[in-house]
Amino acid sequence: MKKIAICISLIVLIFFNCQSNIDWNNPLDPASPSYKNKNEQVVMVNNFDQGPEGVNFWGWDTELWSESFNSYGGAINFHFSNKVRKGNYGYSYEIIYSTLNHPDEVVGWIHFIGDKVNPLRGLFNASTLGLNKLTFWIRGDTGGEVCFVSIADGDDIETAEGVNISTVLLEKKITTTWQKASFELSKLALGDSINVNLTQLQAFMIEFSAHYGPRQGKVYIDDVAFEH
Repeated sequence: MKKIAICISLIVLIFFNCQSNIDWNNPLDPASPSYKNKNEQVVMVNNFDQGPEGVNFWGWDTELWSESFNSYGGAINFHFSNKVRKGNYGYSYEIIYSTLNHPDEVVGWIHFIGDKVNPLRGLFNASTLGLNKLTFWIRGDTGGEVCFVSIADGDDIETAEGVNISTVLLEKKITTTWQKASFELSKLALGDSINVNLTQLQAFMIEFSAHYGPRQGKVYIDDVAFEH
């Protein structure tokens, strides 16, 4: 009996030692809940399932804000939606936009990890990890919405020309059903004179132009991730 007790104690000790070595917030640790698919090595940024009180898979708030490029105004707003969502659980992210009072475009910034106030905590190294795609799922409220996607690094170097999301969708346009958008980071990294630094990614941006598609509308995004 004494030998059996010692064996059980050793097993329990080994188990807890193994558990203590798990990095629960590291999406690259196969034992972490954040690790999604060992074969494809999908690094989930945010699936929004925890809603307004939730954090992304690194334990940070997904910082969001909008900007427009001149004094005419324009609007873009973010909301959690549990009515339109991918799957039967949680939330998606609803983006409501309008360029009716804006001659150019409105842009929403979605930060991967941290915030612009403390950028050192908010930079993600996709290059060293061998990740070469930014992916997320999208659907429209009525279909036919048009948006452009770009990225920015910690020095605010941005994609020179945003990629029209229609070019990466199976249906070649936003519809009222969920579609996966997959962007090659090498293409998004092309800047004007300096390319975006893929070892220090800060955010991706969704732009709605006054010159393409409906001037106002809603789209929903979900399951933002980096992939091979």
